[in-house]
Amino acid sequence: MKIIFLFFLFCSACFAEIINLGTYGQSIQVNIGAIRQANEKYLQKKFSEVNIKAYFGKITAPQISFHTKIPLVKSFSSFSKKLNTKIPYPNTVMVFFGINRASMRFLKRNKNIRFDYGYCLDFNSLQDIEKFKKKMGIKYPVGIITDDMDLKELGITGYPASIIVKNNIETIQEGIR
Repeated sequence: MKIIFLFFLFCSACFAEIINLGTYGQSIQVNIGAIRQANEKYLQKKFSEVNIKAYFGKITAPQISFHTKIPLVKSFSSFSKKLNTKIPYPNTVMVFFGINRASMRFLKRNKNIRFDYGYCLDFNSLQDIEKFKKKMGIKYPVGIITDDMDLKELGITGYPASIIVKNNIETIQEGIR
């Protein structure tokens, strides 16, 4: 009986504001919004009191580094292909770079292009990527690639490179103009 009552109470609280408590017509008005607000205030208070450093000590970024075997390209090349599959984000521009002078020149020359995503594929640490982003004024999100096979599957044979997808045409540009 308790289980049925709790199940009924839970289901009713999720889908309605009035909870029927019995067969004789008694009911009680429940203000779900007030309960939700009280819970949110409680959780905010609890989490603001939690000292993360006391639980975990000093939090540092993981030490990750990756150096791609894909070559640094000095001459410019561009090729396009029609995609057979429908892309969820039809107008996307991605850039692939490393922490080096060639990538700096590439990003400076293409500063008028609005990149949606950046991927760093040659770096010593995550801190180096953050410093590079600040130095270059990069505002878009930057991820890391730690496997050359990912780049080969995308069709990238050298870096720095960009992939521009417009509708269902993909253009890969490698090197510096």
